[in-house]
Amino acid sequence: MDVLRNEVGEEALYAGIMTLGAAKMKCNKTKHVRYFITKYITSPTNYNHNLSLSDALLLSRLDKHVTFFAQAFATLAASLIPTTNDFARACSPSRTELGRIKRSFYFFEMYYNLFRLTRVIAPDKRMLFRHFSSWEKEQLATVRNYLLHAIAPSFDDVATHDIIWGSRQVEFAEDPHNEVVGWTEHLLARGLAYLHKVALATTYEQRYTAIACKYPKKRMNNLPLALLYNLDWQEEDDLPGTRDTKYDDLFLSQYGHEEERLIVGTPFLEDEDSDPRDAWFWLHQQSTVKCFFNDPCFKTVRQWGYVMWDRYRLEQAGLFSQPYFPSRSLPPTDSEAELKRMLRGTWERRREIRGNGGTGWWSQDDESKVVWPKGICPELSTSQAVLDMEMSLD
Repeated sequence: MDVLRNEVGEEALYAGIMTLGAAKMKCNKTKHVRYFITKYITSPTNYNHNLSLSDALLLSRLDKHVTFFAQAFATLAASLIPTTNDFARACSPSRTELGRIKRSFYFFEMYYNLFRLTRVIAPDKRMLFRHFSSWEKEQLATVRNYLLHAIAPSFDDVATHDIIWGSRQVEFAEDPHNEVVGWTEHLLARGLAYLHKVALATTYEQRYTAIACKYPKKRMNNLPLALLYNLDWQEEDDLPGTRDTKYDDLFLSQYGHEEERLIVGTPFLEDEDSDPRDAWFWLHQQSTVKCFFNDPCFKTVRQWGYVMWDRYRLEQAGLFSQPYFPSRSLPPTDSEAELKRMLRGTWERRREIRGNGGTGWWSQDDESKVVWPKGICPELSTSQAVLDMEMSLD
């Protein structure tokens, strides 16, 4: 265990053990999720969490993926901190910062190990998230946003050129529409090892092979919606400490100790310092509960990881020197809007090709790589039967 503790890090080790436990669950029915929550969260001292050699090897293997993403995130996020202070932007992550980031990626993996299957009902997700503080949920939203960014080059390449994907009108990975429709969710749900392969792919062939998804699917059972469920607790859920809607119009700066306990919550895993809590509280002073985590108005600050850094880095960046007022989400830039318009402009042609049996790579300037049945390009006339058959596979 000492070797594993040195490899994973003390700050992230228990999150790794939890993630491994979630991965080993034989079934994801409600009773199994509730048993997991009892074993690892509500009554962890009643169970032996020592790992066998085989489990230690599995966790060591997973940690390589976690460490890859944690280090890549730290490098990118630090470079985006809005400051001219060289230390804040260029300094390597401290032990506590890297441990905090790794822990968040482990929680991401744990979530999908528990809820990869859609038959798990919303109250079970609420039961899990009620043990996490608002800043821990914001950390989870932060790493999800980053993972979307990491796989976007591969995802967008296939969305731009694959005939089947075009016929299904798949949007770009980071398009806000995906938060609701969920074209990317079925990929995120496959876990960090899979996402690592997708993120590393550089050519179209590598990306298509890594994604391994001939027929993209919409998935509504996603993490952003799960976080929203956490704001919709009702009394019939029979969960202690459910949110009282009378607090919905209060700003965080108006909260007392009782409101903080009920709504903001206490951390599942205590941080060595109060730095993430301090940063979250500072930036959300003028926020109401519906903006506490994964809110679009805080997307920019999530990109530079405001809930991940030590207080000293944030002070050097000037975070606490003036009040923060959340801003509306910025509209797409002209180049982003043009790319989206061009993508949507290819859907009709790719749908027509697919309706006549065509598959493979396509572009507006080159249709020579389209694979046709029997190797012959037919007279094109959209066959709704082919498209209907493929949609039924969902």
